[in-house]
Amino acid sequence: MSAVASGLNNPTILEKLGKLEQQKVELETKLLEAQQVKEKAAITEDTLRQLLSDSQDHITSRNLPEIKKFIGSYVEKVIVYKEHVEVIFKLQVVDLIDGGEGSRTPVRR
Repeated sequence: MSAVASGLNNPTILEKLGKLEQQKVELETKLLEAQQVKEKAAITEDTLRQLLSDSQDHITSRNLPEIKKFIGSYVEKVIVYKEHVEVIFKLQVVDLIDGGEGSRTPVRR
């Protein structure tokens, strides 16, 4: 308390405060970068439809190298069950209507 009252003339306290301020700025920067990455990583249903639409020509023409490239870019794995199929994407899928399924999006046959 006395150091604060005397105007923080203590060099040790000033040095420590300077380091803490620098650490605060670095952490705020990292937090902003992480938030930007999260926003870029999320893919909406409309974006997914657009990606599929863009690849439709390759699919209809059965251009296997391009189809494999598309699948490899966006699909982590596909699990086939007797009643349904689950597609696990490499990107987070945001479903604003049903509250989201994360990266596991069930696809009905």
